[in-house]
Amino acid sequence: MQNHWQLVHLYFNCHVLQCPENVTKGTLVKDTNFNYFSLYQQPIVSTNYVCVPEIGVFILYTNPLSFRNASLNCLHTSTESCVSLAHVASEKRTNLLAKLLKENNQHFEQINVKSKKVHLAYVDLHYNRTRSPNKLEFFNSEGESLDRIPYRAWEPGNPKTSSQLVNASCVALNIRAKWLTIDCQRKLPHICEIFTSFHNEWKH
Repeated sequence: MQNHWQLVHLYFNCHVLQCPENVTKGTLVKDTNFNYFSLYQQPIVSTNYVCVPEIGVFILYTNPLSFRNASLNCLHTSTESCVSLAHVASEKRTNLLAKLLKENNQHFEQINVKSKKVHLAYVDLHYNRTRSPNKLEFFNSEGESLDRIPYRAWEPGNPKTSSQLVNASCVALNIRAKWLTIDCQRKLPHICEIFTSFHNEWKH
């Protein structure tokens, strides 16, 4: 009788999806040789989410809000268990989220709804002088410092330290995949990220 190691194609074969199968697992064919697992504890309830393959699940809100209200909108208005402004801690994330903005704009350009086009959107980085009195150090909403990662995508001339930004500034992503420092009171669209149940640190 053959053991598991002799039938490796049956017992040690994984198929990893680029995006989660929501609710129905509609594109999967049930096969008793496989077990099915998801990093998401519950099916994703939101219907307006976008999956960026191999990166994560996001919701783009085009209604302009201040940085604080955008953060609260991600945290409180979603029915998902773990949501915040989107992390941009890698080149791949930054580029693909900028692509998400451009695809949104192309869609609304085609249907002639220019008011929904987005050129800047808040992401999960901010600076506060009370927290970093001696240097310009940016943190995400979980208190993790940007100094922990090597990647930067600042627009030339950023991060800015002009008078209105000297005490606090927030970061927005543009369609050129660049980060800009913005007055946190400025109202902008924002990108929320729906995390897996194992989220606990910077996403790469």
